[in-house]
Amino acid sequence: MILILGVGFNSNALDEVTFVCDQYPPIIVLDAQNKPSGPGVDVLNKITSYVGIQSHIVIEPWVRAAMTVKESDHTCVVGLHKSKKVINDYWWIGPVTRQQWVIIQRASDQRQISKFSDMSLLKIGVERGSKIISILEDNHLKSVDAVNDGNNLKMLLMNRIDVWATTELIAKPRIDTLEKDKPKIAWRFGEDDGYLACNKKMEERILKKLQQGVQYVRDQGDLIPFGLKK
Repeated sequence: MILILGVGFNSNALDEVTFVCDQYPPIIVLDAQNKPSGPGVDVLNKITSYVGIQSHIVIEPWVRAAMTVKESDHTCVVGLHKSKKVINDYWWIGPVTRQQWVIIQRASDQRQISKFSDMSLLKIGVERGSKIISILEDNHLKSVDAVNDGNNLKMLLMNRIDVWATTELIAKPRIDTLEKDKPKIAWRFGEDDGYLACNKKMEERILKKLQQGVQYVRDQGDLIPFGLKK
């Protein structure tokens, strides 16, 4: 399903930007009216309102979102991590998040994980298209991908994967919704920034506006919940 919502509007603005992203409860979710909402939407609204850009949100699965932005003018993926595979595919605005990479294991799992080699025999769940895939590959580890991290949590609880590799910002809210047997963080192994990754045809003046808007919300402290200090 694709849903477009105007989240900020300045009647005098000529510039428009569409933000494309998956749902990341509770950061970006579809509300009871099937409209994108949450603190992530609020921040995008504040960024574009400050610099006079009319904006929209399109909800798409993560991999499709990245492809949509590569092929569509005036679009940006929300929260994309830089990697060797995609660094030249987009213009990068931000950062807008700073996330801790984590390995999640079941509550009953007593295996000690403190380095990549500790997972050499484990089935590792990842989100399709995530930068974590290349990090694992660089450390000679294979992974099992799912369409999104919500599916990875389900697979972990069903014993279909041994551990889940993701970010704490994504994992913690999902785990907190469980009433019992909550999976736990087995290992933290570094952090990474997420950006607005914009189509390469986007005009420089719009890119500059977006960067100004991101700096504004960071100065206001609006990105603190997403791991970025003022």
